[in-house]
Amino acid sequence: MYPFTHDEVLKILECVDPAYKPYTAVRFYTGIKSGEIDGLKWSDYKDKLFSTPKISINKTLVYGIEGETKTKKSNRIIDCLIPVVEAIDEQRKINGGNEYIFCKDDGALMNPDHFREVIWKKALNSAEIEYRPPIQTRHTFATMMITAGEDVGWVQKMLGHSSLQMIFNHYYSWIPQKTRSDGTAFMNNIQKNKDDEKIINIFGKMAQ
Repeated sequence: MYPFTHDEVLKILECVDPAYKPYTAVRFYTGIKSGEIDGLKWSDYKDKLFSTPKISINKTLVYGIEGETKTKKSNRIIDCLIPVVEAIDEQRKINGGNEYIFCKDDGALMNPDHFREVIWKKALNSAEIEYRPPIQTRHTFATMMITAGEDVGWVQKMLGHSSLQMIFNHYYSWIPQKTRSDGTAFMNNIQKNKDDEKIINIFGKMAQ
């Protein structure tokens, strides 16, 4: 696993072919898999049904063939961060009349080979960033969110992992140290609440 930093993400988005910038941004800011994003239809973008826009992931598209997602947990509703909403708004200007949200610039269906060989490698080369496969957009989303302190359960839901254990197995080293080190977060929290003085004053002296 070799995720990008957010500075590298921004540099890649500056260098990628403008026709594929929304596609690349959605990958980075949702952690969505290739088959899942390639299979998205405009009917899967829920910008009116909920209080904030969301995406329904319920199928895949791999080399032109629609199929089911990998697991039951892979069928999910994911939140759209602001960069995702902006990317999809931009994509609507490019491809709003198509059934699928993302297509090649000639209108043909997306496929992983086209993105990797024609778009991705060129963008990394232009950004002068060492090559990493497109799957790293998924790992980058996870590490960016976890490092920022987002709840790991939310990250699990966004990625469609079947269990929290998978998150810990893959991304434990990115969990901020302050959230899991020495109990100070707990002590700081209860000391803010005067009602809890009796809990931490068991021996007649306030814990330091």
